[in-house]
Amino acid sequence: MTTKMLWTSSQQVANVLRRMAEERSTEARRIGQLIAELRLAKGWNQQDLAHEINVGVSTISRWERGLHAGYGSNVRKLAEVLEVSPSVLRPTQPDTETQMDRIEAQLDQVLLNQAQAVTRDAEVLKQIEALRRAMPGSQ
Repeated sequence: MTTKMLWTSSQQVANVLRRMAEERSTEARRIGQLIAELRLAKGWNQQDLAHEINVGVSTISRWERGLHAGYGSNVRKLAEVLEVSPSVLRPTQPDTETQMDRIEAQLDQVLLNQAQAVTRDAEVLKQIEALRRAMPGSQ
């Protein structure tokens, strides 16, 4: 396998992982917007919400901007004070099997592309060898 093929395959895998990260980022922004809307519906500012769940204002700000989705142990307190189910504040994810199927299909495509490239390289090498043998004085 050539260095170029390895690099291309690495790029393809990186692209799959980047798309997954973008999906998580979009979900974090969606949840952050929801937190802000629920907070405003209660007539609270970020400081009020921070005080209610005992975190810093900067934490609330990061959550609402979708910069940090690590609600962790705070999700229950956050859901309780915002009067929603904790599941509303957790990222929606396809079930593990569906997500794994999608990743597997994308990686299968990467491997198929690699195999096709190897086959093309082998054919080119055969053609080069045939031309070399056909050249005068090559025997």
